[in-house]
Amino acid sequence: MGNIVDKTCKETPLTTLFVSLSLLNSDPRSSSADIVGLGLILVDKIKINVAYKTKPMLKRVLDEYNLRYKTIVEANVHTAIIAIKGNPKLAEDAIVDAGLEASVCEGGFPKDQSPLTDLTQKMAKICDVTRAIVRMFL
Repeated sequence: MGNIVDKTCKETPLTTLFVSLSLLNSDPRSSSADIVGLGLILVDKIKINVAYKTKPMLKRVLDEYNLRYKTIVEANVHTAIIAIKGNPKLAEDAIVDAGLEASVCEGGFPKDQSPLTDLTQKMAKICDVTRAIVRMFL
């Protein structure tokens, strides 16, 4: 029958294939998960814990980022976890919104001064992979 992670990731867009494989293969739960379980694993990965030390001039932007990140975890991730089994379209919308919130955070920093660019890019990739997998449920 083959590996469900490989089969599932091959059905995601080519641009996310390697990210998908890397994210899922790094989680031991993926070896026994069905496709919904893979989606939930990826939703968990959206809950990246961010710690930072930076210039005082960026404090306001980082405080705003913290509020947006809290929204991502408490609203978007929570909605995706609940909806992924029964209402995958709602889960997809929550995942898209999580990616958008992260992008808005990045845009709030002065040019080339964001200490979170790598995190934002990683979040965008995780959201893309998660969305591609959740769309398989529709």
